Amino acid sequence: MTFTQIGFDFYFSKYRIEDSGLYIIRTKILSTKESFVKFENIGSEVIEEKDRKFLWLICSILFLAIAIYVFSRRINGHKVSETAEIFYLSVSFLFCLIYQFSSKNKLILFKDEKTNGIEFNGSIWYKKRLDQFIKHLLKSRDNFLKNNYPVIKGLTLNEVVNCIDSEINPLDGLFLTNLTKHSVERLILRGVYQDVKNSHGICSLTTEKNARKIINNHQEELKIAGKYIFISEFGDNTYKVGLIGNTSDPYKIMEYSGTNGGNYDIETEDIIEKHKKWDKEFGAKIIGIGFDFCEFEILNTNIDYKKLANEVYEFCPDTLDQGAETIENLENEIKKTGRIFLWWD
Repeated sequence: MTFTQIGFDFYFSKYRIEDSGLYIIRTKILSTKESFVKFENIGSEVIEEKDRKFLWLICSILFLAIAIYVFSRRINGHKVSETAEIFYLSVSFLFCLIYQFSSKNKLILFKDEKTNGIEFNGSIWYKKRLDQFIKHLLKSRDNFLKNNYPVIKGLTLNEVVNCIDSEINPLDGLFLTNLTKHSVERLILRGVYQDVKNSHGICSLTTEKNARKIINNHQEELKIAGKYIFISEFGDNTYKVGLIGNTSDPYKIMEYSGTNGGNYDIETEDIIEKHKKWDKEFGAKIIGIGFDFCEFEILNTNIDYKKLANEVYEFCPDTLDQGAETIENLENEIKKTGRIFLWWD
């Protein structure tokens, strides 16, 4: 089955459903771009995104108002151009057409955390055919996945695909989702400053308290099994627990993530060296890894906290400038939590 359309960006697009995915051809003047998206990377969620520029609608209404005004002057006996109403109505219609034609219907991909979607431009003109095409596409996708991936009780088909494509045993995915009580997603590690291929992994949303409990209870056993579990992301009220299946070396994960404090000329290698130093001095377990943050749990608490606080501030000024505000507060925070949290804004 195929679906074709002409977008407002003057692209002629053709989509063809094949045995294992979606084949896309986009043609513009003197250029053609072909791509293929595997069924594994196509999500089951369709989001209708109204990405219209209301300037076109405002212009349409403005010219319509002018046409009405000109017409009213005509019927009141004023002298106006013979084709004035037609001109303004035509311009109004053109702007309305542009406004309608610029709407979008986006089919979301799970790859790249749903940021790399397939966009169907001008979908209002193709709505019936587009709806049929998407329905057929998702049905073909589900049939393909069911025939090529195992059924794991407790995991959705998408979660199984996320695990297998991330080189994670689905049973580990089930293990993680049972601990977090949330779905399993792909873990995307962005090594912006590192020429290192992204590692494979999964993650799941939970509370801060539960995230720390999970890591404390299971990090060592998973490390022995050649895997690594850690805090991969955090927000105001939620944390994400990440699980890597192809390495138990946190330094590798830092390299994959490109962990850095670039605004202070702190590179991944500098952070690794700093951790090695602290680990040798008092024992520091890595429990959090991200693009611009990392977190260490202090194992030997019989240390000089004031000296450590000064060293942390020197290495990561944002711990004070955008956090503790004073060395004394930072010292008390490290002592109270038993952790060193580094974050570069």
